[in-house]
Amino acid sequence: MKKLSNIKREDGVKFGIGADLIVGFPGETDADFEDTLSLIKNYTLVKVHGFPFSAHTSGYTVPAGTFENQIPESIKKERLETLIKTGNERRRQFLEANSRATLRLLAERVTPD
Repeated sequence: MKKLSNIKREDGVKFGIGADLIVGFPGETDADFEDTLSLIKNYTLVKVHGFPFSAHTSGYTVPAGTFENQIPESIKKERLETLIKTGNERRRQFLEANSRATLRLLAERVTPD
């Protein structure tokens, strides 16, 4: 991700990366969560979709639902709120940095065969 963040476009426009992130996976520590927040803050991760880990106990289950060290729902909720808030702030900064940029792009029309 560091390599991608260092790419310099000819037109000066910065690019952003989106990610789906899970909070509260069994065994996730505070340090693990802080590492995730650092990725958002320190790299061009500007579109964050976050969701809490779920064992899917109604209907079907996932193997991690039986792992030890399940994270309490209250902590998952708190981490998710922090993740979304951090992602939104990073997105705001990204949009502000690009607000007056002129983006050169190539549009291509694809027709069905």
